[in-house]
Amino acid sequence: MSSVGETGIGRMARFDVFKSLKPSARWFRFRITTLLVLTAIIAIWLGVQANRARDERRGAAAVRDAGGTVRFDYQYSDNGKLIAGATPPGPKVIRKAVGDEYFTRVVEAEANTQRFTNSDLAQLEGLKELRSLRVSETDVTDEGLRSLEQLE
Repeated sequence: MSSVGETGIGRMARFDVFKSLKPSARWFRFRITTLLVLTAIIAIWLGVQANRARDERRGAAAVRDAGGTVRFDYQYSDNGKLIAGATPPGPKVIRKAVGDEYFTRVVEAEANTQRFTNSDLAQLEGLKELRSLRVSETDVTDEGLRSLEQLE
């Protein structure tokens, strides 16, 4: 009587399963290094998105807390007209879980109250898509406006 190791079944168990794949199916085989690099790239991308969303949230909150208003990219049509009752893009369930900031960009901010100060203005530095900023009757000084020089 032969043992399992001496039969064809035993030898088959030690056979490299990837060698039996057709050449077209071999590209599915990944090395652990490749998976780690892909994971790192995805993590970096998610970090950049989270940082941008935090900046959007912070800038919008600074304007709103001071009694101002903000408008977002989805509220305007392609020809620049305001869309009444526009809803933010993205799945509602995900927007509710993580916030609208991951799907929207602040494009317009207006503050016309003395509660809006230089420190509030500094919060707008992260709003890279800001196209219009209207500030009147505020306590913003020339020094505060200099904090926005890097915005194009």
